[in-house]
Amino acid sequence: MEILDFLGGQGMFMLLALFVVIIVLYNKLKTRRYHNSKKKHR
Repeated sequence: MEILDFLGGQGMFMLLALFVVIIVLYNKLKTRRYHNSKKKHR
């Protein structure tokens, strides 16, 4: 049950922070690819 205690405390905050960072980076890569494909069509 040590894992549950870890997730309930600081571990949960760390996982959420990591999750948010991954989403932000993923969105940046998506928009960058979108802009590049737009330039190629012109």
